[in-house]
Amino acid sequence: MSPLTFAKKNAPFVFLAVLFIMGVFVGVMVGTAEKRDNNKNQNATPVRRAETIAAGSTTVEEISYTTFEDGTFQDFQANEDVVLSSDSAQACSGSYSIQIKKQGSFHHTTPFSVARFSDFRINFSYRPQNARGDSAFVVQYSESGGNSWEDLKRFQMNSIHPGGGWDNQCHDARIIFSQEVPSRDPASISSIQLRFLGDARRGRDEFNFDDILFEGITTLSDGIPSSTPSVTPSTVPSSTPSTAPSSTPSTAPSLEPSSTPSAVPTNLPSSQPSDIPSTIPSSLPSSFPTQFLDRSEICPLNKTFPAQKYHILPFPDTSGISYVEDDLSEISSLAISSLTDVHNNIYAYVASDKNQFSLKVVRFQTNDAQQVVQGTGETVAVYQLNNTNFTNSDWEDISLGPCSGAMEDTTVCIYVGNFGNNGRGGGYVQRRELEIYKFEEPSFSGTNSTPEAQNITVSTIVYNYSSFETDKYIDAEAMFVDWTGTHGEGKGDIYVVTKGTCGRGVGRIAAALHQGLEPGDEVNIGSIERVMKDPPVQGSETCQDGPFRLYQGADMSRDGKKIALITGLSPARVYFFPRETNQTVTQALEETPCDFVSSTSFGLVNEKKHEAVAFVDEEGTIFAETSECNGGGDCEVPIYFHTLVFDPPSESRTLFLNTDGWELITYDDFEDGFGNYMIAPNIADDPDAFVATTFPCKNSSAVQLRWDNGASSSIFHHTDQNCTAYSWLRVTFQFQLDAEDRFDHMDALFLELSLDGGDDYYTVAVWAKDVDDIVDWGVCYQRTVELNAVDFGGRVKFGNAVRLRFRASANAMGDAVHIDDVTFEGHSGDLIIE
Repeated sequence: MSPLTFAKKNAPFVFLAVLFIMGVFVGVMVGTAEKRDNNKNQNATPVRRAETIAAGSTTVEEISYTTFEDGTFQDFQANEDVVLSSDSAQACSGSYSIQIKKQGSFHHTTPFSVARFSDFRINFSYRPQNARGDSAFVVQYSESGGNSWEDLKRFQMNSIHPGGGWDNQCHDARIIFSQEVPSRDPASISSIQLRFLGDARRGRDEFNFDDILFEGITTLSDGIPSSTPSVTPSTVPSSTPSTAPSSTPSTAPSLEPSSTPSAVPTNLPSSQPSDIPSTIPSSLPSSFPTQFLDRSEICPLNKTFPAQKYHILPFPDTSGISYVEDDLSEISSLAISSLTDVHNNIYAYVASDKNQFSLKVVRFQTNDAQQVVQGTGETVAVYQLNNTNFTNSDWEDISLGPCSGAMEDTTVCIYVGNFGNNGRGGGYVQRRELEIYKFEEPSFSGTNSTPEAQNITVSTIVYNYSSFETDKYIDAEAMFVDWTGTHGEGKGDIYVVTKGTCGRGVGRIAAALHQGLEPGDEVNIGSIERVMKDPPVQGSETCQDGPFRLYQGADMSRDGKKIALITGLSPARVYFFPRETNQTVTQALEETPCDFVSSTSFGLVNEKKHEAVAFVDEEGTIFAETSECNGGGDCEVPIYFHTLVFDPPSESRTLFLNTDGWELITYDDFEDGFGNYMIAPNIADDPDAFVATTFPCKNSSAVQLRWDNGASSSIFHHTDQNCTAYSWLRVTFQFQLDAEDRFDHMDALFLELSLDGGDDYYTVAVWAKDVDDIVDWGVCYQRTVELNAVDFGGRVKFGNAVRLRFRASANAMGDAVHIDDVTFEGHSGDLIIE
């Protein structure tokens, strides 16, 4: 299709693209004269950038102007996730700014009388800090003294910075009330307040604001003339970077989502708490939600690629006890700390499932150019747990949760499940009575705060499974604690998901049975209450079905709305169970999980024993998962952080790329062998990847990938591809499943990308049976994947050592998928219209 034909068929989008490019050009020209210097004199008095002058028949009057330069919130008050920052590097002018974290907000302390105005204008500056993707903030207004709020405009990072990645630049924004809310006549509003509300989807995402000018507009004639320069915004939103690199394609402004999160608090405290330490459970609800949420609002639709990948550094045990194994070569349990430090690092508690006496506290730090994709996990403290009965231990899961069932209690406890019971031999004896250890999460504070090594005396909850109507020993590896309860009951209840098939379901220990325990106390509660006879279903699969896999890890999001369960056997995956408003935990687990199921990295080197899953943030928009070290010894098994996607996909991010700009890198139809691809050289005698004439999608041959043996079950480029000219890559191919009943539920095909010649691969897409509309065998599915360099460590272009890999993860040797007709292309990032 020629550019002219494309333009005719896509006139509305082309028109928007023209407006965008014109706006960027104007922004660059203006920026030449008024470019913000990030090395500015921070002691200078802030310059007010919005005018309040008469413009023909229209006058503009200042209602409120806030710079925060006196070190106070001035006209605003804020909730606990907002701080007043004196870091001049975070401000856009002067030295002070307001910083929003998570779902924090700040709003005008008192309403303004505005009956004399016919419209309003808001000018302000903001700087995203580490924010990207679907993280956003919303400007809102209230006519009811703050009792209810309505949206004016949503600023979302994937529209502010369309190419993905981080921005961290200052932006000037302008909002005209009548243009954002055409259904509401501003002249009829008698009083008004403004609110800035955060919607950060990751724990480190923040927004800083300063220089907020709120103005009233008086028009002597009917309406505000659209041609009046002083009140008409640019055709490009002011939040769009005026100097965006040409390699980063833009998204049309009209595609920006306008929705805002539900259940927004309306009564905000005016006090400003200390930001060290930052405690997630400080927002534990003291009352019950009044806005109904159903599964469609809770369930994720997908996850973003690539995941953040943290390599866990080895940490050998130093106890000197022969049967105590090194934790970090055998991670079986994982829980994310509710605390952070002044650098907003994420901390986790990890342990193995062998005989143990301690938890390791791991700090996650990123180490690539833009602090995404790659990082390390380093042990910074050891919590030695004091108990006299650790000689026959099998720790299987760690959970955080409320210490009690009292709704006003915000203290957080760590729970350690010593309930593994699989008769593994080696001196281990199966047990009738199992244990859960409980202790309050140690706090840490100070300017350079980090956790410190501690000896901790735990309380012990002893229980058995006699109510399960069986005399067999029952094994379990998954536990979580109810963060919120329902109708005033259930907060602090402990749930154990047994590792069994039918008849071995879910048990509950009520908070009332353990909430009064002091360190060193032990209580034997007798039998755990059985609340589910069978384990939760896996899509359409029940415990009676062959592909059903045992649950080996669990967690609940701190808002109480999502429960994650991970399976450990091939192919390992994570199921999400939505908890609708007013549902109990049992009711949520008795229903089917969300349609989206997250495949794990199962099959990679040493990654074939997935037993740990944990939510990272309060709302459950990010989760972590990992595998034990399948190879034993000191291997560095990574922990993956995945960001969930809740909004339906919009138009392709490459919509505005020049369609003639795609250049072929490699093409293979496998008619004459592997072509540009190869199999792992050490498995040539017994490969799990080979060219076959069965199940081709084009012509007569295709590559068959079978089983779950990592590189052995894959094909990959045999030479590095030079992609230094490209900011976008595109992969288009076809595949089909093997014969009927030979590719089971959640058997998966992975597309992976290496930027270092094959030393390390990132998963960039995955297709699993019964998910992603992959259902039938013998049907050719065609898929296209578009990759932006910005998503890989903030790169502008891809490098010269790029390789693709296709990898199967199926639970039996005969299970296979067939790859055919693979096109690999690159694009410089030039737009349709130049």
